[in-house]
Amino acid sequence: MQDAVFSRDEIYNLPLTLQTQYFKTGDSIARASVVSSLDIKAMRFRIVEGQHFDDVDFATAIFDNDGNYVIDGGKLVKLRLEDDTFDRLSRTGLLVKSSFELKPGKHLIRRVVRDSEGSQMAARNGTVIIPN
Repeated sequence: MQDAVFSRDEIYNLPLTLQTQYFKTGDSIARASVVSSLDIKAMRFRIVEGQHFDDVDFATAIFDNDGNYVIDGGKLVKLRLEDDTFDRLSRTGLLVKSSFELKPGKHLIRRVVRDSEGSQMAARNGTVIIPN
């Protein structure tokens, strides 16, 4: 997964969207928000006692305009879904939000997702431009 984070290639094994925005929190700092929606219908779940099991690892890396690594973050989402929750998320997607403090400039946002059951991946790139 680390190789995928530092690659620039997008991976489409899982349907994943990526949106970015920012909010100024001071003269020289902004909070960038990264929101992804994962379509879980393409994932392979393990059924245990009527629940849909899968662990989904979300890794986010941010690079500056010169391609230098700035910051990263990760989230592990352990899905243990009852049928009604599984049905709802199959319609709406699994939303994951992260936020990072960034200095002004143009930043490449890279989000990589991997599920444990199917070992499928997705990777998307986005940008956020923080004005001075």
